[in-house]
Amino acid sequence: MMTEDTDLELKNREKDQQIKQQRISFWVKDISVFIVALSLVLLIDFYSFAILQKSDAPEGEMRFAIASLSSTVIGLLSYMVGRASK
Repeated sequence: MMTEDTDLELKNREKDQQIKQQRISFWVKDISVFIVALSLVLLIDFYSFAILQKSDAPEGEMRFAIASLSSTVIGLLSYMVGRASK
């Protein structure tokens, strides 16, 4: 009888350990990648806004700024429309 309780306790500990590892894996792999990507997009958009605020910015930089901001806006609109259609 004692070995059954011990076996059950070991199985529960192993399950708890697996759940803990899955939770850590989720935070490290999924959430951290999302945060890094979002930070990169925000940094590029901030830089684009700074370029558009300059009156003497070169034409190439202006085109880059407009293209990056428009792609961000199109991406956000596509995401919102996709979520609304579900």
